[in-house]
Amino acid sequence: MKSKTSFFNRGIAKNLLHRCWPLWAAYLILLLLILPFTLRQQAQGAYGYVGQAPVLDGSAAWMAEEMILVSFGVSILAVMAMFSYLYNSRSCGMMNALPVTRTTMFFTAWLTGLLPLLLCDLTAAALCLPFVAAKELSLRVLGTLLGVMVLSKLCFYGFASLCAMLTGSLIILPLVYAVLSFTAYVAELATRFVLSKVIFGLAPDRLVLGWLSPPVEMVRRCTIVTDGMGEELTTHGLGAVAVYGGAGLLLTVAAWLLYRRRQMETATDTVAIPVLKPVFKYCMAYGCGVLLAAFVHDALLGSPLLGLRAALVTALAVLVGSLIGYFAAEMLIRKTVWVFRGSWKGWLIFAAAALLVIGACEADLFGWEKSQPKAERITAATLNGTEYTEPDSIRKILELQRSVVAHKKQHETPAADRSGVGMVSGSVNLRYVLENGKVVTRCYYIQGTEWDAQDPDSDFAKLQTVMNLPEAQRYRSVSRVQVVPENVVVFQADFDSYIPATGDYEHHSVRFTAKEAVDFYQNALLADLAENKVGRRFLTESLAPRAANVSIQLELMDSAAYAASGYRRSEDASWYYINLYEDNTHCLDWLREHCEEEIRIVEDMRYPSYGADVVGG
Repeated sequence: MKSKTSFFNRGIAKNLLHRCWPLWAAYLILLLLILPFTLRQQAQGAYGYVGQAPVLDGSAAWMAEEMILVSFGVSILAVMAMFSYLYNSRSCGMMNALPVTRTTMFFTAWLTGLLPLLLCDLTAAALCLPFVAAKELSLRVLGTLLGVMVLSKLCFYGFASLCAMLTGSLIILPLVYAVLSFTAYVAELATRFVLSKVIFGLAPDRLVLGWLSPPVEMVRRCTIVTDGMGEELTTHGLGAVAVYGGAGLLLTVAAWLLYRRRQMETATDTVAIPVLKPVFKYCMAYGCGVLLAAFVHDALLGSPLLGLRAALVTALAVLVGSLIGYFAAEMLIRKTVWVFRGSWKGWLIFAAAALLVIGACEADLFGWEKSQPKAERITAATLNGTEYTEPDSIRKILELQRSVVAHKKQHETPAADRSGVGMVSGSVNLRYVLENGKVVTRCYYIQGTEWDAQDPDSDFAKLQTVMNLPEAQRYRSVSRVQVVPENVVVFQADFDSYIPATGDYEHHSVRFTAKEAVDFYQNALLADLAENKVGRRFLTESLAPRAANVSIQLELMDSAAYAASGYRRSEDASWYYINLYEDNTHCLDWLREHCEEEIRIVEDMRYPSYGADVVGG
């Protein structure tokens, strides 16, 4: 009779359940507090609406993000409980002396930790079914929430299992799990921020590798939206959560393969896989170096540094931080503080590589700063939040970028080192969308004097010209939603009156009706727009016309479409804060006809420093 190989041992599972049942009991209690108990509280506060519509849909939908974070925390606790024997020499030897294969040991522990968690999820969801029977909660919302809970748990539990195979220390395991879960997000942000100090034009806040941090990405993308009537259910990011769940299963396979070849003598070791020890040291050196450089630039320096000074400060901070990180890792691996003798070679190699990279970036040896896409390949360009699609506008934006890069030395020279008065500064944030779908971003900080702003050949003049192209004014001024009374949320005029006795401004507002909002938009705002007098942006006070003592607030929203999009699509809302100037004749005449407030042109009341006569759009 042939013997059979089993992937599950009931005796071992029973022992694990007997020792670790308080963990699952605590998790079940937490779920009951989050789901049935909270929903009951919400139902009791709904009064007469209960029984008429599933009023709990909104509350259950908002729990998706919360349950992702709960799954993230409980997964590592379960893995620590199931594989705790790996981190004690006696326990590890005893468990591996049992007459079972390593495959059986791994999957027994893995399933014994995961299945009770999923059973707790199902139990909590089942206890919510009375709300479904009472028509207080729709079954679709509950089922979707349960799917998010299960899929996120598969992702985090699989990843935690892989982390458990990388270390031999139970204390280090949760640290490895937490650090690796957020490494891509934090490291990329910190690296981009530091490199933006030495690479002219690098956007510091654009993420490319954020998808490698599942907790951040799932919380950011996963949204459940319901109309509160049980009829419409919109989910965002549920496919991404499913992909992460599948990735968790693949990570489980990787953990199993590592477990089969794991040296059980590595119990209590910080790094359980010998080949990963140098990787651990270099990763610690890199992470500490970049984080210290980011901290120095962001928190310790009173004003931002640019150019060669920024490169020198960055290099020094990276060297100090990497030195700390490298030898801290060495101490953790050797379990002693006496690690400096004979260990300098690895750090010196890292330090030399870091200095070469920083120097090459500052000198632009890679040619990145001067590179830009070809005009014919660009389908849309965005400058400081305004989108351009006309070929002539895109060409002028590319010319502006070339001019800014050509004057890099001027823009990187600290203001204190420059002669002249009236320093001005601004930002040039560019985003190109290419025909193949690729996105190219640049972010420049430009500075100069008031005289530079008056020079028609300066970067400031070119920037203001491009910002005030007719296409840009239309983009900022034409409403994205239909301008009808039912879409008007707010329409009011804000008046500022100067009081000479106190030197202060007195602020008061005049509200108008929705029909008056439509009339103002169609017959005043669009009339001024036709004369290119609405939607302008001014870099300095000297370039702006004289301002009136009144501004306009107008907010429009297609509420139904905005809610259906999960409150994400900006196309379903338009808002304006319009600073009126002396040449906005149509808008000022309309106000004079519809209110009794005095409208005056004030000599010293302007809107400098990126002021705009339309903010929003």
